Amino acid sequence: MAWEREKSTFKYLLCGILLLHSMCDLASRVPKIEQILLDDVKVSEQLIDLVFYLLIVLASDRQEHQVPNDMILLHSALVACSLKLLTVIISPQWQEVAQVLTAYYKLMMESLCQIDVFMEAAFTAVCKDIKFLQTKLSAQSAESSGNITPTNEETLNHLCQQCESSLKFLHSLCQQKLLRERIVKNKVFSLNTCFSFFSWIKLFEIVIFAL
Repeated sequence: MAWEREKSTFKYLLCGILLLHSMCDLASRVPKIEQILLDDVKVSEQLIDLVFYLLIVLASDRQEHQVPNDMILLHSALVACSLKLLTVIISPQWQEVAQVLTAYYKLMMESLCQIDVFMEAAFTAVCKDIKFLQTKLSAQSAESSGNITPTNEETLNHLCQQCESSLKFLHSLCQQKLLRERIVKNKVFSLNTCFSFFSWIKLFEIVIFAL
């Protein structure tokens, strides 16, 4: 029952994020929508707040054993789509995204929710998806190729695509000097987190070649 309730919530959230993507795409052709969604600073801040909240929730700790495939796909899709939404809300230019996020400073959840919190939550959420992917790959390698069902293969392909999208976002964002300096100055990540990041990149390179 717990999985069913959470799955319904994730579906609801994903539909909302996808709707925002569609409306932002439509905004370029409908000036009124563009004025409301993209030109209104208050609305833009609320959308950034939404992404921050989602990533914090998606990064939260919980038991990850025997997670249903549909929950894994919903989680990875929410992470990827939430991160991608920032390039729609703020700008397709990574330098501008880094500038806005670095300057973002607001009291949320009784704590300062700024770029430090955002990066920690984003990395943790993506890490969960990478671990899901690693588990799926290990399970697949334990089976003979003839025993792999089309459903499992489709799940693996979708999960790989979502992880690729999330990792590309983080990689592009971390290439911006302003953001790198902020991370180093504030010591956002521990050595374990940095080590995990390089492990994810290595793992993903293996996955790409394997597929």
